[in-house]
Amino acid sequence: MFEWLNNWFVPEKPKTKSKTKKKLENMTKKELETLARGHGVELDRRLKKDTLIKQVKKLKNKNSEWK
Repeated sequence: MFEWLNNWFVPEKPKTKSKTKKKLENMTKKELETLARGHGVELDRRLKKDTLIKQVKKLKNKNSEWK
C-alpha cells in the first residue's frame, strides 16, 4: 500500500554487474576467442573487447549447455 512512499525515501540499490560479465571483462581478447572456439564459434579479435563480450553473452543465452 505504501510502497510508493517507501520508494521515495529509500533509494534504489544500484544495479551490479553479473558475475559472468565480470569474469568476461577480466579475460583477454585471446581468452574470449578460445572460450568461444571451444563451443564451435569463431570470434573476430579485430573487434573491440566490449563487442566480443556481447557476442559471447548472446551465444551463452542461446546455448543452454554453455558453462
